Amino acid sequence: MVLSSIVNFPTRIQKNSQTIIDNIFINTLKFNNFSVYPCVNGLSDHNAQCLIIYDIITDKPHTTASFRRKFDKLSCANFNNKLSYELWDNVFSEKDVDTSFNNFLDT
Repeated sequence: MVLSSIVNFPTRIQKNSQTIIDNIFINTLKFNNFSVYPCVNGLSDHNAQCLIIYDIITDKPHTTASFRRKFDKLSCANFNNKLSYELWDNVFSEKDVDTSFNNFLDT
């Protein structure tokens, strides 16, 4: 792999000087269709560099299985019903807040 400097314009422009002190290095053998240009942002004495690489071939993203909960009226009613069967004595009878909270999470 050979990395090449691709910025060929000044990135820091002062009253009496213009210098290339910021750069981007890419493998130009692999990415030969690209453009790079200055982005004047006005926030710094350095201009940003914008790089566009064309014709990049990427792998398809891997799909992953996911689980989503259903929040409709029936599932909420079912959840409330199940909560009503839980005993909450160990939560409400505890005087220590941390222990009470841990009991709540355990329940």
